[in-house]
Amino acid sequence: MSVYDLTGRKALVTGGARGLGAGMSEALARAGAAVVIADIREELGKATADSIRQSGATAEFVPLDVTDGASWEHAMAEAISVLGGLDILVNNAGVEITSLFVDIDPADVRRMLDVNLLGTTLGIKHAFLAMRPGGPAGAGGSVINIASVA
Repeated sequence: MSVYDLTGRKALVTGGARGLGAGMSEALARAGAAVVIADIREELGKATADSIRQSGATAEFVPLDVTDGASWEHAMAEAISVLGGLDILVNNAGVEITSLFVDIDPADVRRMLDVNLLGTTLGIKHAFLAMRPGGPAGAGGSVINIASVA
């Protein structure tokens, strides 16, 4: 049982294969939303979607590299197709650097910025394109951006 009623809502959760993303996907499903798990971890994402379906909810998996615009285009189109629309995006995918500051590798910083900043920005862009009037999901919606210490 959930405090919120999201019956009829359709959500895409980035980084939904595990951790907080999987928990958010499960919570959305418990509240009545149909959920698409979007992640680069295909096996884990499919397993999370299967687990949610076993609880009686609607869940699917789509591969998504949040740092790539073409990947976003494909994931949004697939999510809208399988759900029959989209009105919630949870921008959850993220990475953090766990090394000491003096040991930071510039490639790790670039990767973190690509996923955490560019990925979130592309998510907002593609959600707005999909949810705006005249867009393929065209009925408005909500974008939820998850932040971290990273």
